[in-house]
Order: sequence, then C-alpha cells, then structure tokens
Amino acid sequence: MSASIRNVQLASLAIVAAMGLALAGVFAWAAVRTDALGVNLSTEQLHQAEITSWLDRLDVILTAADLTMSSGETYTAQWAAERSTELARSIRSFRANFPLYFDPELQNQVPQKLERLAKLIVREPSDFQSDANMLREYDEIARSLIDIGSSALVYANQRVAEAREARDSNIGLVITILILSTFGFLAACLFSAQYATKRIIRPLEILGAGAREERAIRTDAPSITRAPEEVAQLASAFANLTQNLSSRVQQRTSQLEATTDQLTAENRRRRQVEADLQVALEESRAASAAKTAFLSVMSHELRTPMNAVMGALHIIKSEPLSDHQKELVNTARDAGDFLIGLLTDVLDISKIESDGVEIEERPVELRRFLERLERQVSVQVGAADCNWSMSVDKDLPVWILIDQNRVQQILTNFIGNACKFAPASALTLTVQRQERETVASVRFSLADHGPGIRKEHLESIFEPFNQVESNLDREAGGVGLGLSICKRLAVAMGGRCGVQSTLGKGSTFFFELPCRAVDPPADKRRIDRQATSETSAPLKAETELEVLLVEDSQVNQMIARTMLEKRGVEVITAESGYAAIEIAAQRRFDVVLMDLQMPGMDGITAAKTILEADGPNERTPIIPMTANVGPEFQNQTLDAGMTGFIPKPLKPEAMMDAIYAALRQAQAET
Repeated sequence: MSASIRNVQLASLAIVAAMGLALAGVFAWAAVRTDALGVNLSTEQLHQAEITSWLDRLDVILTAADLTMSSGETYTAQWAAERSTELARSIRSFRANFPLYFDPELQNQVPQKLERLAKLIVREPSDFQSDANMLREYDEIARSLIDIGSSALVYANQRVAEAREARDSNIGLVITILILSTFGFLAACLFSAQYATKRIIRPLEILGAGAREERAIRTDAPSITRAPEEVAQLASAFANLTQNLSSRVQQRTSQLEATTDQLTAENRRRRQVEADLQVALEESRAASAAKTAFLSVMSHELRTPMNAVMGALHIIKSEPLSDHQKELVNTARDAGDFLIGLLTDVLDISKIESDGVEIEERPVELRRFLERLERQVSVQVGAADCNWSMSVDKDLPVWILIDQNRVQQILTNFIGNACKFAPASALTLTVQRQERETVASVRFSLADHGPGIRKEHLESIFEPFNQVESNLDREAGGVGLGLSICKRLAVAMGGRCGVQSTLGKGSTFFFELPCRAVDPPADKRRIDRQATSETSAPLKAETELEVLLVEDSQVNQMIARTMLEKRGVEVITAESGYAAIEIAAQRRFDVVLMDLQMPGMDGITAAKTILEADGPNERTPIIPMTANVGPEFQNQTLDAGMTGFIPKPLKPEAMMDAIYAALRQAQAET
C-alpha cells in the first residue's frame, strides 16, 4: 500500500512538474517573442531616423551648392562636395546591409549620383552660367536624389508602422496565451490533488484503524510539504524570467533614447549650419547688389573723363595740323578706342558673373535690323580694307522675338575680331533658318578668309582671358574677353556659340538662337528707331538744325557743343533736368540731346516730362547720351519714349548719324 501511495504521489508531482515546465516554456516563449518584436521595431525606427538624417544632409548639401553658384565661395563648394562623398559611402554601406529600402534598379545609381553631384559642386559657378546642359544635369541629379530619398523614407515609415502593429497584436496574443496557460496549470494542480486524494483516502477508509490512519497521515506529510516548495520554485523562476525580460526591454529603450538624442542633436546642429548658410547667402546677394551698383557708377565715372579726352582729340583733328601732329592724334584716338573697348569688356564680364545675364526679348524686324548693323560697321570694315557681303535666308520670318541689343553685341564683336585678326580679307555674314529635331533656330555666322585657328586652340578660345598664341594675335592686342562674353550671351538667350576653322583658309564664328516668329507690335515707336521713307520730305541741313543739349558736366558740355557747332548746328545748353524742362517749354527744337545721369533730376524723368507736357516739344525726338551703355539702360530709354542712343565717349559722326536717324523716324511717324 505504501508503494502504491508513493506511486500516486510521484504521478501527481510529475503532472504538476510537467505543467509547470510547460507554463515556464510558455512564459519564455512570450518573453522571447515580445523581445524580438521590440528589437525589430527599434531597428526599423533607427533606419527611419537614419534615412531622415540623410535627407537633411542632402538638403544642407544642396543649399551649400546653391550658395556656391550665387557667391562663388570655394570653401562652401569643397565642404558640400566632401559631405556629398561621405553621404554616398554611407548610403552604399546601408544599401549593402538592407537592400529592401531601395528600388533594385536604383541600388547603384544613388551613390553614383551623389559622387557626380560632388564633382559638379566643385566646378566654377561661371561654368553653370555658360553651360545650360551642366546646370540642367545638376538640377536633374538634385531632384532625382530627393525623390529617391523620399521614396525610401516612405517605405521606412511603412515598415515602422507594420512593426509597431505586429508588436501590439503580439502583446495581446501573448497575454491571452499566458492567461490560458495559467488557468491550465491551476486546473492541472486541482486535478492532481483530487486524483491523489481519491487514491490515498480510499485505502485509508478500508484500513479503518486509527493507528494505521495516523501512520498513513504521517506517511503523506512529506509530499504535502514538498508540493508547496516546487510551486515556490516555479514562482521564483517566473519572477526571474519577468525581471530579465523587463531588464532587456529597459536596456533597449535606453539605447533607442540615446540614439534619438544623438540624432536630435545632429539635426539641431545641421539646422544651425543651414541657417548660417542662409545668412551667408543673403550676405552674398547683398554683396552682389553692391557690386552691380559699383559697376554702374564705375562705368559712368570712367567713361566721363574718357569722353573729354576722346572728344578733345576729335576736335583737335578737325583743326589744321601737320602730318606728324595728325599721326599723333590718330595714335591717341586708337589707344583711346582700345581702352574703351577693354573697359566695356571688363565691365560686361564682371556684371555677368555678378548678376547673370539679363535678357530683354522684343519683336524685331530682322532684315531691317541687319541693314542697320551693316551701316554701323561699314566704317570699321572699310578701315580694315575688308570686302563685305551679307546673305539672309528667305525662309526666315519677317518679325522674330530676340534681344536685339545682345545679338548686335555678339555680331559687333565677331566683326571687330575679323577686322582685327583677318584684315584685307572677305567677310560674309550669313543668316539662315535651321531645323533640328522639329525645333527651328536662326543661325548667324561670320566667315573670313584670314589665317585660321589651330585645332588645339578651338576648345579654349571662348574661355575668359584666353587668346590664340600667335604673332598676329599679339600684334592685334586685346585681353580675350569678347568671345567669352559672346558665348555667355548666346547661352543665356537659349542658344549656343561656336567656331569652325581651317588653318590657312579662314574661320567661321557662329551662334544659334531659337527662331520664334511674332506679329508686328502695335507700338511703332519701339519697332525701328532708324526707319526711313522714300516718299518723305528732305530733312534740314546741318546748318539749319536747332538742338537743345542737356549736360551737367561742363567739360562734356563744351565737347558736345564744339562738335555740333563745327558742323554749323545751333546749340542751346541746359545744365540740369529742371533747366531743360523750362527751356523746352519756351521754344521748339529739332532734337534734344539728353544726358541720363544728372543730379536732382535724371535724364529719363526729364524726357518723360517734356514728352508728356502739352508744349512745343511733345513730339521732338529726345536722344539719350550716357556713359552707361548697358542694355537695361537702353531699354529704359525706349520705355520712356526716347529715340536712339549716343554712347560716351562722343564722336561727331555718331552724333550726327543719331540725330538724322531720329529725324527720319519722327518724319515717318507723323
């Protein structure tokens, strides 16, 4: 009987122990499952934070690159390039470990795009301004990287949401299983107790003897005391398991909080860097505006004394001189013309690099524009002993949309170079329509029969301060800015500029612009400032002209008055805009010559007042004279109703040509 009781006790304890181990296994599974899902969520959150950090770094890099393009600061370019290379290495490493965050087709493109971006950033800002394809490539790479990073961040956010949802649903499942397991364990304990009681009490009732019952009770005592001890051990193991689980969760939470703090600090630092870069960008823009104002003032202040020098030389040349004296005057005039051209090129290239190129497109009657250009360069071409010819394609539209001042600037530079480097040769200007991939363009090309250019020099001839190294170039002089300006102007107008040359046979310089046909404008005043009419009445002779000269500088006033009076023109002078308005209200003049930059009231305001007043000169042509020859000033004068343009330094022939051109236009409009 004792053996049977012991067997029952052992069976009960075995059942309880098995159920306890099963319960412990369930708790262990729950702990491992919860920990795994928590670790997965933490990992996804770290990846999410890292991708967010990459996007912030990319934003800082692009901001630094924009600052470099606008200000030309090399340290920001170098810093942005280094950050871009570091970001490429970081993304390449991340992609190797977690490729699911990137589109398989883009796995190799992201680091390559960042490395290409680093190479573009360290290029000179002028390269972006002169090469539209490079600027377009930079914009495409920047947009592509931002789109790829945004897609990766969206995918990371999705994975974080999925991991969080899996963790939350798993916690509910684990709690349910733990509750069911606990109830199962308690039910097993009760079943074991009832089973043991039946198997023990029934023999005790059969024995019926008090002594034997007492002995049976003493025999059962050890099992009664052992059962609670085993339960206590199970409870202790469960408590230890719970404590370990809590400790690991706290450790993971601490690591996540530390990483979050680091990322927050890094983002705060980067925001500060971005703010500093923004401040630097604003300072760069302010410096650029100051530079523009400085260039405008310098253009006027440098040309004003040159006007006096060149004007005095023109006046002296008209006096009776010996051959030696004429040679000296001509030498001084040539040197002055060279200095003025050099000054114009330096100011132009400085303004382009400072503010970029301002394009003012207007409807232009192409053939009439080319005829005016032909008349303007005829003296220069004749002085170089060149044979001139021009060919215009009949398929070109009559009116096209271009910036005629910029186009004239390019063509004048081409013609000037041809006269300088290929004297006594044939010059041919060809204007034709071209079709490329259904896109129409107009091509201006100037061909000469000069010495030509070596092939190795063709690539660099459009670079600033670059000249072909030959005896002819050194004899011709110059600093090599004209062609660089031409290329930048052509690119700014949406076209391109180039050269074709054969050594010993000649060169052809060309530029192409979009061919956009337009209707003639309603305002004829802006169409053609030198319109002619075959049926118009004859104009006044020079000795019959009455001119109002408005000039605040006594020296420039004396030069202009002397040039005109030597031609027999009657000249009335005014030293300010206010004086000009008062004199113009009293008598009529054939032409008003107006200086633009004067103290008190500028020339544009004075011209508007005279033309808008109901006085004797409301239809009188007003021709602006200024040392600032920028296209923006010419456009302002046209908007004010002024006619033509006389740049300083003044030349007698240019003044009279402008006067008669204005008179012909006024006669055609009435």
